[in-house]
Amino acid sequence: MEAAEITSGRKVANKHNLYRDVMEAEHSPVRLLLYWVVGHDVPERVTTHLVRHAIGNVFFVSTARPDRGGGDGKIRTIGFLTNHQALVNMARKRLCSTAWHETRDFVLMLRGILPEETARYMVPECEYRGGVCHEPKRAWTKCQRSPHYTEL
Repeated sequence: MEAAEITSGRKVANKHNLYRDVMEAEHSPVRLLLYWVVGHDVPERVTTHLVRHAIGNVFFVSTARPDRGGGDGKIRTIGFLTNHQALVNMARKRLCSTAWHETRDFVLMLRGILPEETARYMVPECEYRGGVCHEPKRAWTKCQRSPHYTEL
């Protein structure tokens, strides 16, 4: 966590505690924890949802062009370079109970194979925001997992 030492201006004896604290506080050095993710046989609509998360991710999606071996265009392979914070941000939206079920399943699967140091922070928006839903009211009525912010 040399980056954390540089940004804080001090040397740290216990790097494990610093690592945990930086992740908990979501300070900039967490973006140095990188992952390469590959998904095969992913429905096109799921890849479309994932690539919307452009900040902190670099996506590569297989072509749909039949002249380049793209097949019928309904199933894709997706690869992406991502970081801890980008995955946390993605999970906040894609683990919401109102998110498309196939996309939610993909992110749940991803959370299940990532190291605990990142997976534990991958939670739905309502959990991230202390048990309060901030989705539009029409989406909240489908879920009602937590109180809507307008009702507090």
